[in-house]
Amino acid sequence: MTASLVYRERAVPFTGDPLAAAARLARGAEAPFTVYERDGEWCYGSGALAEIVLYWDEIRYRSGGGWRVEPVASAPLRALADVLATIPVADWRAYGWAGFELGPRTAGLPGPRSSEPLVHLIIPAREVRLTATGAALRAADPADLDLLAEALAATPATPATGEAARPRPLADLEHGADDYRQTVARAVEDIRAGRLRKVILSRVVPVDGEIDLVATYERGRRGNTPARSFLLDLGGLRATGFSPETVVEVASDGRVSTQPLAGTAAFDGGQADGGEADRARREALRTDPKEIYEHAVSVQVAQEELRLVCQPGTLVVDEFMAVLERGSVQHLASRVSGRLAPGHDGWDALAAVFPSITATGVPKAAAFAAIRRYEPEPRGLYSGAVISAAADGSLDAALVLRTAFQRDGRTWLRAGAGVVGASRPERELEETREKLRSVSRFLVAAPPAGPDREALRRTVADMLEEDPADVGDEDNLFERGLESIALIQTVGAWRRAGMEVNFAELAENPTIDAWFKLLAGRPTAAGTAAEVAAASDRPPEPAGPAGRGGAGPRGRRGGRGVPAGAHAARLLGRPRSGAAARRRRRPPLHRVRRAGLRRAGRRAGPTGRRDREAHRAA
Repeated sequence: MTASLVYRERAVPFTGDPLAAAARLARGAEAPFTVYERDGEWCYGSGALAEIVLYWDEIRYRSGGGWRVEPVASAPLRALADVLATIPVADWRAYGWAGFELGPRTAGLPGPRSSEPLVHLIIPAREVRLTATGAALRAADPADLDLLAEALAATPATPATGEAARPRPLADLEHGADDYRQTVARAVEDIRAGRLRKVILSRVVPVDGEIDLVATYERGRRGNTPARSFLLDLGGLRATGFSPETVVEVASDGRVSTQPLAGTAAFDGGQADGGEADRARREALRTDPKEIYEHAVSVQVAQEELRLVCQPGTLVVDEFMAVLERGSVQHLASRVSGRLAPGHDGWDALAAVFPSITATGVPKAAAFAAIRRYEPEPRGLYSGAVISAAADGSLDAALVLRTAFQRDGRTWLRAGAGVVGASRPERELEETREKLRSVSRFLVAAPPAGPDREALRRTVADMLEEDPADVGDEDNLFERGLESIALIQTVGAWRRAGMEVNFAELAENPTIDAWFKLLAGRPTAAGTAAEVAAASDRPPEPAGPAGRGGAGPRGRRGGRGVPAGAHAARLLGRPRSGAAARRRRRPPLHRVRRAGLRRAGRRAGPTGRRDREAHRAA
C-alpha cells in the first residue's frame, strides 16, 4: 500500500545516560507507550498512528480513523502481517506484546477460547532511539521533534536517587508455596507416566501496594543483565521486565535465530565470598544430569521448530550450553540459527517458535494441556513476548519473564521452573524464588499520596492551554484568559466526583494558591476531596481495546469521558490505580501530549476528538 504519512526525523547529539533518558520520556508519556532495549539501544515510542489488536477470532485495527474489524479463521499472525502491510505509514516500526495464549491459537489446539487480546501493537506517533553516543528522533508532527529534543536535553547527567528512600513494596515469595509443591509433584507423575517429557509450571506472587513502574524499571535494569528490557503501557496492561532470552530474532536479510535458556542455578554476584559460591554453582549446573537433560530437549525442539521456516542446510547450533548470568540466576544457554526460506518472513518464524519452548514444555501440545490443568489462571503476557518489528522485515521478540505486571489496580510477579522426571518439588520452588528476586528486590513504591499543588497547576494550565511553568500561584486566572465555561465544566466534573465546590467561590478568588487552600481539605459526602480521589477513583478507560470488559470496540464502550473521581484525582495528585503514579509528575513532554491531542482532534487521528466521539457512538 502506498504510504500517505512520512515521519519527520532528526538526529541530535546525546552523551547522557540512555536508560535515564528513556525513563524520563516514559514518565512523561500518556498511554500507549513502550520502551524496548536491545544491544545497547533504547527505543521509546508513544502515541499511536496505528493500532492493531488480535483476538482469538478477529483482528481490530485503526490508522487515522475508526476501528476496522476482520475475522481470523486460521494463521492469526499471518492475518496480523497482512494488516500491517496495509498501514499507510512509511518506514514504520511497530512495538507491542503477544500473550502466551496466542500459542494454542496459532497451533490450532482445542481448548477454551481466550476473550483477552492475544497481540497488541502500536505504530507510534513519536519515537526516540537512544544510545550512549546519540539520539534519533522521529515524529509524525514536526513540532514534536523540538519537544522531544528538549526532554532529552533536560535529562540529568546522573541517575535519580530519590526513589531509594521509599519503602520497598512487599512481594510475598512464599505465597502459594504449598500448592506449587503439590503441582510439581503431580506433574512429575505425569512425566513418569509418559504423558509428556517436560513442562514449565509457574506461580503468581502478589505485590502488596502500588509500585512506581518507571522507577522500578530504571532501578531493576541497573541491577540486572538481561538480553532485553522493556517498559510498556498498552490497553490497560502495564509491565516492566528484564528478559533473559529472545524468542526469535529476524534480520532484514532473512537471518533468523532463537536463544533457548534452560537449566538454572542461583547467582549472587560474589557479594559474600568474591564469587566462589557462584563458580561452584556454575560447575554444578554444567554437570547436573537433570539440568543438562532439561536444556538438551529444549535445544532439540528449537531446531525442529525453526526447521519449518528455514532453508534446508542453513540450520546450525551456534552456541551450546554456555552459562549466562541473568540477575539473580545463571542459565545454560544455546543459540540456534538459520536463514528463512523463500516465502517466509519474521511473523512466520515467530509463529513457528511461539511461545518459547523454555516457557512451555515438550511436547508443546501436551505442555499446553498440563499448564491449563495445573495453573489456576491464564498467563496473559507472562511467558509471551514483547515485540519490535519493522517495515524492512526485521523482528525481535523478547521472552516475558522476570517481569512486574499491573492491571486494574492489581500488581503481581510471576515465575516458573522446568519440571522433568527427575525434578524435586522443593528445588523447583526454590528456583522460582531465585527468579522472582531478579525483580522483587528492585521494586519501588509509588510516590506517597497527598494534595499536590503542581497537579492543580497542570489542571489549570490544561484549561488555559499554557505551559504549567508559566502559571503563577497568585496569577488572576481570568485575566490570563480562563474562560468561564471551562471552569463551569471542570467544577461539574469535580462535583460528580463527590467534591463540594461551586463556581462562585472559585470565581471569587481565581488563583492557584486560593483554590489549593480551598480544595485540599474540602469535605465531601465520602470524606475529604483527597479521600474521594484516593478511594473511589480509577483511571480513564483508554480509547482502544483492553480485552475482556476493557475499553474500545470490544467489551465496555470506551471514550465515555473521565469517570467519577478522575478529575479530583488529577486535581489533588492522588495516585489512581494503573497509570496514576506515572501521571503525577510531568516533565517537558506534557506539551507534546497536550498539543498532540489538539492537533489529533483537528485531523481525527488515532487519539483525536472525532475518533473518541466515534467510540461513544459505537
